[in-house]
Amino acid sequence: MKIALSHRGATLVITLIILLVMSMAALSAMQGLTLQQRMAANLRQHVLAQSAAEFVLKNAESYLLANLKQSSDVNSLFSGDSGLYAVVPRPSAPIAQKSKSFDVNIDSSWTANNSVAVPGLSKTALFEQAAVTAKDPRYIIEYIGRGSVRASATTAVSLNLGAQQLSVEPFFFRITAIGWARDERIYSVLESVFRTGYGDGSFEY
Repeated sequence: MKIALSHRGATLVITLIILLVMSMAALSAMQGLTLQQRMAANLRQHVLAQSAAEFVLKNAESYLLANLKQSSDVNSLFSGDSGLYAVVPRPSAPIAQKSKSFDVNIDSSWTANNSVAVPGLSKTALFEQAAVTAKDPRYIIEYIGRGSVRASATTAVSLNLGAQQLSVEPFFFRITAIGWARDERIYSVLESVFRTGYGDGSFEY
């Protein structure tokens, strides 16, 4: 009788130990799953912010394509207002000077007074899912000077400057875009350089 009780007691202890180990394993698995969910959500936030920045970067390029037709447009547009700046003196401006600068590294400085917002970032506009950003993405454009490019004979003809090779100087602009995720503490900043085209009416020098 004593032996039977001893066996029962040992079985109970072993069972409790097994249950404890299984409970700890289940708790560890739940913690791992929670961590993975948080990591996935964080990654999604960063992807959302980067997608918003890419979206507004394309909008800035479209703005340049639509509004730059001749060198006088550079002078009139890039005066330091509404997110359009010149870090070097503008060509042929009445007073050749650069515009006020803008510190793109300070997130809090992105306001309606010094950058351009692109509204309408919704699930139908970009993301298909119900993923709306905390803020409208914004961009600034800076005129950074001109560079020499050797034009081909075909390009020269399209400029009506003769069939000989001519040297033209396209205008260069730096575009900086910022996009936020749902959490405004998560944002992505992208930068690109845009060069004006020449010929076929795309830009008149």
